Amino acid sequence: MAEKPFKAYSGNEPFIFVSYAHSDDELVYAEIEQLRQLGYNVWYDEGLEAGKDWTAQLAQRLSDCSLVIYYVTPNAALSRHCGNEIHYALDLEKPMLVVHLAPATLSPGQRLQLGSMQAIIKHELTPQSYQDKLGAALSDLMTDTRVQSSKLPDLPMGMVTLLRLDVVGAHELAMRLGDEFDEALSQLRALVRGLSQQRNGFEVEVRGDICMFAFVDAVQAVKAAIDIQKGCAAMARPQGNTIQVRMGLHTGQPTLVRDQYFGVDVQRATQIASIGSGGQVILSADVLTHVADSALPPGVAYRKLGSHRLKNMPYPEVLHDLEIQGLDCHFPPIASLTNRPSNLPRALSSFVGRVGELSDICDMLSGDSVRVLTLTGPGGTGKSRLSLEAAGQLEAHFHDGVYLVKLSAVTDHTLVIPTIAETLGVKEMPGQSILDSLIHRLQHSRVLLVMDNFEQIIEGASSLPALLDGVPELKILVSSREPLLIRGEQEYQLEPLEIPDREPSKRHQALAEFESIKLFLDRVREYRRDFELTDDNAEAIAAICIKLDGLPLALELAAARLTVLSPQALLKSLSQSLDILKARSRDLPERQRTLGSTVAWSYDLLDAEEQALFRLLSVFRGGFSLSSAEIVIEESGSMMDLLDGIESLTKKSLLKHDPEQLEPRFWMLETIREYGRGQLAASGEDALVRERHAGHFLEMAESLAPGITSRGQRVCVTRMLADGDNVRAAMDWFLEQGDAGQLTRAFQSQWWFWIQRGKFTEGREWTQRALEVFSTAPPSRDKALIYETIAWLEALAGDYAAAVPNLETSHQMYTTYGDESDLGRVCLSLGLTRAVLQIPGGRELCDLAMETFKNSDDRYYYALSLISNGIINLAEEDVAGAAESWQQALAIFREYGNSFWPAQILINLAHFSLQEGDWKAASKLILEAQGLASNFDYPMISNLALLAMAGVLVIREQYAEAARMLGALSHSLDHLGVTLEPLEIMYLEAYSDQTKQHLAAGNYEEEFKRGQAWTELDAQNALQQAANEQPSTSAAAQQY
Repeated sequence: MAEKPFKAYSGNEPFIFVSYAHSDDELVYAEIEQLRQLGYNVWYDEGLEAGKDWTAQLAQRLSDCSLVIYYVTPNAALSRHCGNEIHYALDLEKPMLVVHLAPATLSPGQRLQLGSMQAIIKHELTPQSYQDKLGAALSDLMTDTRVQSSKLPDLPMGMVTLLRLDVVGAHELAMRLGDEFDEALSQLRALVRGLSQQRNGFEVEVRGDICMFAFVDAVQAVKAAIDIQKGCAAMARPQGNTIQVRMGLHTGQPTLVRDQYFGVDVQRATQIASIGSGGQVILSADVLTHVADSALPPGVAYRKLGSHRLKNMPYPEVLHDLEIQGLDCHFPPIASLTNRPSNLPRALSSFVGRVGELSDICDMLSGDSVRVLTLTGPGGTGKSRLSLEAAGQLEAHFHDGVYLVKLSAVTDHTLVIPTIAETLGVKEMPGQSILDSLIHRLQHSRVLLVMDNFEQIIEGASSLPALLDGVPELKILVSSREPLLIRGEQEYQLEPLEIPDREPSKRHQALAEFESIKLFLDRVREYRRDFELTDDNAEAIAAICIKLDGLPLALELAAARLTVLSPQALLKSLSQSLDILKARSRDLPERQRTLGSTVAWSYDLLDAEEQALFRLLSVFRGGFSLSSAEIVIEESGSMMDLLDGIESLTKKSLLKHDPEQLEPRFWMLETIREYGRGQLAASGEDALVRERHAGHFLEMAESLAPGITSRGQRVCVTRMLADGDNVRAAMDWFLEQGDAGQLTRAFQSQWWFWIQRGKFTEGREWTQRALEVFSTAPPSRDKALIYETIAWLEALAGDYAAAVPNLETSHQMYTTYGDESDLGRVCLSLGLTRAVLQIPGGRELCDLAMETFKNSDDRYYYALSLISNGIINLAEEDVAGAAESWQQALAIFREYGNSFWPAQILINLAHFSLQEGDWKAASKLILEAQGLASNFDYPMISNLALLAMAGVLVIREQYAEAARMLGALSHSLDHLGVTLEPLEIMYLEAYSDQTKQHLAAGNYEEEFKRGQAWTELDAQNALQQAANEQPSTSAAAQQY
């Protein structure tokens, strides 16, 4: 180790804090000696006082310094201490200079953090060039700090408005403009200083491209922001490049310490500025409470951006921006967490190690050559956690979304595409396959799908190439125990974490650098916060990591045992258990032996009652609630207190739970559940427990089914979605047992759930499987119900021709084996299908069904028959008859509490009102339908509402607004990949023709395109506004 060149600075004058890797001391000491010779005070770790908390000392010196210099080398890039120092410096918003002493591979996170910092790449420069750039950078950064500037007035205390700004794309501009960028920055800083001071602003910070000023008067702060944006717009354009700034304003009471502001209000202003675009001024709601609309200069107005979550902020912020006349105010959506399309779960534990792997994955998926990246390796290697961490770092690259597609509970390989569609909220539309609907939705999107646990449905990989072909910018990150073997796939083999030598001789400080030991210690500290690696326990901990082959899952399970065991005792127990398990598992692949040994060891450490409970809980697929566990487990004869047992298994990492859900819900990792299922089968308890499990979830599904079509829809659908995998497991059991009676009861419970949620493919696949199993069974009511179920799903998916033979078969069987209700249902569906296909006898069958339900007082199906009657009336041009039938059906459904069918009826009735010239009645009906669409996620109803509202605007002679509404409709239909029915097409053509007649061609196209650019929220707001407005002229009613 090189000798330290001088004592670290400890005075009160401005100084530089140096961050570097200890192993680079000889290289770095020459650099800091040069800094001292240039006249700068330097602090480095020589200044740490022995016997005191060194982390507290580092934090204090970072807080006091005027500049941080980070010397980048391969060692520094991997140093956890350097990373912590840089994180803390960035949180303090300290000026920073990054000096690259040697080529180094930075992680994506490091590149993101350091990308906006001023940097000097020494290893690419001549000595003289380096000296010149270093001197210029130090002169700029050190003279810009407040500590160096004694002439600035003291900052005000109490309530102030903070204005924070930075240059958009500063790093790219600096690379492009070279020295001209420094000159442009100097001009910008002079401009900002001058205009802020004219508005009585106090300089808080001016460094590099970042400026912050404080204003006692919030009105003056807003006016200063306006002045600055106008001034920037008038600045010279170096080499044709516009220097654009974004600003964030927030009013609060920051903490003032040693003439510097600290605290959450400073962070809020910083975060608000960071999510804007060039030329944009974003304000917090606190600013608006001090600046009324009337206080704004002429030509300036507020524009509401909505409620948004910001990084590291606990609560959402209601934000506005400024519309400044004469400046371009068309900005993309702000880059808040709210606007980032993603369903990635929040990590409940820290991510440890894997820096190189993380960088590789991000680089491959950011490039152009890899479409599918599959992480392969033994179970428990941390593939899932690594893929989620990489996906989180790639969110900014995939601006149309990063989505986790959960496959852990999917056992049918044909459900791969439907599961992706369900995750993205893509519904299967009539006349299209779910794959076509998905492709149409994503075809112009840059999206990353994260697909976990693919090995159990590996055959389903064959469905992915068609999706990739149809969506050119789609990429997929897969975790699997084996490659998918499809076109475009790149396999990335993930090895266990690095472990020490088999006979480690290193002291504990050196052992702490191994990733396996880092992870083990991190997880132990979740249970024992004061746990430390010492010379006394280092050998045992190293041996534990070696015994577990560095497998992250095994290390986490082992760490949980240190709540009651010492590392030495844990090692002894682990060694004995693994010897036995290896002897029993020699016929399995090595990766399964390793993971099996890990889980089995943890299982063997449980007492007999815990083992029994663990086996029984493995019957649940996709998780379980406490209430379900009580019924299934206690009926199975478990003697252990259930809540105590679940708590114990959770603490030992054999169960997981979500602390953010209102109802406690637990689940097993699928690899652990597989082991539990094997133990359950070996115990002889399997059949009894699966039977009880299936029976419970059948009863649960049947109890929820009525609520899905009535007032309890929201609650019932939520519960059905939560336990959907358990219901599927129940249906698997019924199919295995050949129990048609129980299976058809399950089908009836899922019938309307499948239809309303758009799960046509899944429903048809279940019924097809049932037909295969019971194909040779004699005719029966159960068999008729299977045919009826698949026919309903085919008809409502638009495939009427396929539905007819299944309905006729069902009708034939019901005639002998069914009851009056069965015949009524099949007559209704068969009659409507025949009528749509213009097959004779449709009207008569529907009339028979209507009479059946009327006599039996089945209000729900009677209302459905009224809808069918209305459709047939309309086809026969009996508009009055259709309206009367639909009004009757609407009244019944409202009384019943159903929300699915009324929305469609309301839109149809709205068109009837427009035909009569009553736009006010039509608007009321449209808003009611849109309310149902918003509450229960019916996207097609939202489209039909836009169409009907366009009719309202036409009848009121608001043609520009109508064109925008039609543009929004066109965009939404294209986005969903659907078309309108013939009746709606007739309305669309009429409204479009009227609008085009009253707008010049160029004006129509311009307004239409404006509507096409609307977001879903824009369209909803426009629809609401149109319904509330009065017509701009005294329009005469027009007939359509």
